[in-house]
Amino acid sequence: RFIEDENSVKAENLSLPQNIEYALPSPDGRRIFFTDGKKSYIYNLQNLEKITEQDTGKILSCVWADSSSIYLGGTETVKRWFVSGNSQVLFPSSASQYSWNLSTNRPVVKADGALYEYDELKSVWEKSLLLEMPVSKSRNDKYRTFLGSSPNCEFTNAPYVRTLTGPAITKVMYTPASQPKNALPKVALVFDAIDNADGLAAILNTLNKYNIKATFFINGEFIRRYPAETIKITQAGHECGSMFYTVADLSDSNNFIMDEDFIRRGLARNEDEFFATTGHELSLIWHAPFYKASKQAINAGTLAGYNYVQRMSFPSDRVTMEKSAITGKKYYSSNQIIEYVIKRIKDKDVIPVSTGVYGGRRYEYLYDNLDMLIGAILDSGYEIVTAGSLSTPAQADANTYQQE
Repeated sequence: RFIEDENSVKAENLSLPQNIEYALPSPDGRRIFFTDGKKSYIYNLQNLEKITEQDTGKILSCVWADSSSIYLGGTETVKRWFVSGNSQVLFPSSASQYSWNLSTNRPVVKADGALYEYDELKSVWEKSLLLEMPVSKSRNDKYRTFLGSSPNCEFTNAPYVRTLTGPAITKVMYTPASQPKNALPKVALVFDAIDNADGLAAILNTLNKYNIKATFFINGEFIRRYPAETIKITQAGHECGSMFYTVADLSDSNNFIMDEDFIRRGLARNEDEFFATTGHELSLIWHAPFYKASKQAINAGTLAGYNYVQRMSFPSDRVTMEKSAITGKKYYSSNQIIEYVIKRIKDKDVIPVSTGVYGGRRYEYLYDNLDMLIGAILDSGYEIVTAGSLSTPAQADANTYQQE
């Protein structure tokens, strides 16, 4: 600060912490709060003398409650800190561990090194009398619980419950919410992992380069043939949806009894194999292998708790030279496919890319030019999101969907 007398102005160093953030004066203008990322401080604004300080860790948000106390939003708790130096934890904002107190029948979480229990009658979190966290269990004989991507835009994750007996059903606690207003149009970039993993390394590297979280639809055959590659997808933090447990034409009622039980069991088996391989859960979105499914199959998946995802209609990069020669389907290069997509793209489209094709040849796959596809989508004014964030319950309006 500068001190001025009759003849000169002198500079005086203040003994304040370095690299301060959130310099926030109190409503009455007498005090100021700031933090350095490890500790938080309240100073007298008149003479800049320290009133109190506290080890608060990283502060994500703060606001004065009144001139004598301030709310602090930390990484694990939200507390009210008083100018007197006392503080009160209002509630956990996130939990490093969670479990259940069987004696009080309350949920228990660990935040900022302390244990808290939720009192449902008072609607408050209170310090727990437990000395250590109870052993956490995610399943019993009837159910398995897990945290997954939330379909509600107000939450980043949500609790799910999966039935282990009777009809296979998976349910989410939070239902979808409306999208924020004035948002960019959105499309989902999805990758179909069914019979080949040749392009997976290049795909993951490109997505990481652009910091994009995409959706991978994973078939049971892929999980069984490529367990290490399946684990790499989950380790990269991408959304994983189901592509049924086997490579089957789910529009072919001649070879399969396409009843509700068959679809439920197929989805449940794929969930269990994915969980056994990765330790993670599949998101509640799915599509049939090669996007071929009857109306009955789609509706059965809906009853099992899944939303069916339809792809944007455009030439597939699964058409090989051999398939083109046999079926007469036109072979499109990846550049031609990208041009086709960009001319027809619209809000909430789902754009599929294969991770490779078994038993056929192409000069190049769409994943070989994934940089070009992503750049063209972004340049067209679209945001790339996960398929789960676009997903709404499927309304089958035809007897079959056969897009390949």
